Amino acid sequence: MLIQMLLPESPRWLMSTGQVDKARMIMAKAVTCNNLNAAAVEENTNRKMTMESKEKNNTTATYLDLFKSKKISIRTLAVIFIWVTHGMCFFGINQYCTFLGSSVFLSVIVMGLIQLPACFVATWLNKVYGRKATMISNLGITGVTMLLLIFTKKDHWAALTLGIIGLWAVNITCNVAYVWVSELFPTPLRNMAYGMGSSGAKVGAMIAPFIANLGPHWMPSLIFSTISFLGIGASYVLPETKGINLEDDMSHTD
Repeated sequence: MLIQMLLPESPRWLMSTGQVDKARMIMAKAVTCNNLNAAAVEENTNRKMTMESKEKNNTTATYLDLFKSKKISIRTLAVIFIWVTHGMCFFGINQYCTFLGSSVFLSVIVMGLIQLPACFVATWLNKVYGRKATMISNLGITGVTMLLLIFTKKDHWAALTLGIIGLWAVNITCNVAYVWVSELFPTPLRNMAYGMGSSGAKVGAMIAPFIANLGPHWMPSLIFSTISFLGIGASYVLPETKGINLEDDMSHTD
């Protein structure tokens, strides 16, 4: 929290809400620190402000704006469902994998070790293949591995291997979701959409332990597989945002 308090506000958000002077102050510091062309930054700022009407900039967005049109409602509901999927599968498979192997200590160590490299892999996949393809492919991997677990003996080495692969894939999708949800919504709605998605993840995380402890042992696999494939369906309705300029106002949400 202390580090967050020291970070400046987003200039893009400040400009979208009409706080131009504050945005200019922050960008002036950034220009000085990075040895950039101050004149070019000022010119870009002025150009942006002339493109947006004062009425738009002073509009205060609310959570209801996430459902004000069909387009933005579909995005909101799809994002919430995807985050519920992540929360349920990430925390659920984490706990479920401890029941698959012969050594719970080995399972926990391996699951912890794979998470850091998964973050770097997610960054690379995001950059090369985009958000949508990365999300769909890795949710597919999670769904397939969980499906195969239904037919795998509980204490067999293949069971833990499949569980770890599924956990690796859902870990990647979690990292993609942080980027994707931030790019899907215009600046006034971005924080609220992120908060709605994050709340969905918390709901999924609360449900996850109950699923992981279900019996027989193939029942959690079936549920995790089903929810992953449903997450693919939710991802299909969302647009790719790689290389697309972020929207600064709500004029394109209708």
